[in-house]
Amino acid sequence: MSIANVKQFKCEYCGDDAEGRTNQKFCSTDCRTGFNNRKTAANRKLAELVNPRAIAYSKNVQLLNQLILDGRLGSYTLDTLVSLGYCSDSPYDRRISDEQCEVTFYGNIRLKRYIGMDRYELSVERGEKIIRRKVSYTKKG
Repeated sequence: MSIANVKQFKCEYCGDDAEGRTNQKFCSTDCRTGFNNRKTAANRKLAELVNPRAIAYSKNVQLLNQLILDGRLGSYTLDTLVSLGYCSDSPYDRRISDEQCEVTFYGNIRLKRYIGMDRYELSVERGEKIIRRKVSYTKKG
């Protein structure tokens, strides 16, 4: 870095004096990350006030993605999903139903509920291949 491109500035996150490029705003990567996390949290709180159901959909996607990343594909009861933070009445869910089952799509994630059964099957679609675990179902009653 040439001396002409270096300037003194105050970090926008922590307020410390720093030296760097003419367009630099933060003294470190930690300060940049902290600033962006704070901004995202504020935007999320505002979005929850304006449209809480959209946030419920987003939380459903995050929860199901985390289950997939943890390798927990398979069968769940609705009570179990709700206890993990799943919101079952999000109006943004894309659902397809027939007389046998109802499938809710979250991008490439499928949450399938068989009519008359108390189980949900979580699976992931990657191209033409669906990744899932074999599960057995019991009828309610």
